[in-house]
Parts: sequence; structure tokens; C-alpha cells
Amino acid sequence: MKKSVIVLIGIIYLASIFVVGFFGMKVKVYDTMVYITDIECTNEDVRKETNGNKTIKFKYDYEGTEDERILKNSKILTYEIFPKNTTLKGKDAVMAYADPDKVVSDIADRNDNTVAVVNDLTISFLKPGVLIVTLKSMDGSNISEVVKIIAY
Repeated sequence: MKKSVIVLIGIIYLASIFVVGFFGMKVKVYDTMVYITDIECTNEDVRKETNGNKTIKFKYDYEGTEDERILKNSKILTYEIFPKNTTLKGKDAVMAYADPDKVVSDIADRNDNTVAVVNDLTISFLKPGVLIVTLKSMDGSNISEVVKIIAY
């Protein structure tokens, strides 16, 4: 083969790459994951302190039976996630975590140190105390919001 034929094949090859890249099909990605970039606790009684920490304070109600006290002294944490079009939404998007020495998931497991029962986003105080709760994203983005809840 002559040198000019090899050069011509090379030019045609490069031109074809350009033409396919320019006129070819656009790449479309399916099932993209939109991750949470921010979580904000939106309870109406949440207060933002000067240092940026968020706190919920309420007076512990001693009246009634144990079951009635648990109902009266419960807080359901509400939140907003950003961006609004995240892949995970609702209860699957965020989980509440607290100090395992102070909380239980079942009231039958409580001990003297137990301050509250945590069930999903419901915090039921068994006695007055301070609980630091972390709202953590469940999509793998490791975004979290820390809220201090004080029952006095």
C-alpha cells in the first residue's frame, strides 16, 4: 500500500469519529439517583440557637397513666429535604438516630438510663431529660441534621 492510501484511511477514520460524535445519538442516562443535599427540621417549636444548633423544648406532663404520659410527651419530628426531586422521598429518605444509652425502640427494653422510646421519627419521652437526635439521610449522601430535644 502506498503511503497516501494509509494517510487517506487515517483521515477518513478521524472524520468518521467526528461525524458520529457530532451527529450520533445523545447519551441518555436512565435511573439516575438524585441525592439529598440538605435536611431541615421543620417542627413549629424548633428554635435555632445563636451557634446554629436547633433545639426543641417542652414541659414534661406528669398527669395520667403511663400510656397517657407517653402520648402527651411525644414529639413527631418533621423535616424537609432538599432538593425536592430527590430519588428517596417520605419515610424512606430520613431516619432518626439518638444516643443508644438513652433510647430504646421497644418500651419493654427500657432501663434506668432510658429517657425516650424512638420509633421512626416519633420520640416518646418516658421521663424528663435531654436527647440529641440526628436526622440522617438514607440515600448514601451522609447528610444529617442534629436536633436537641429537652423535656423539662
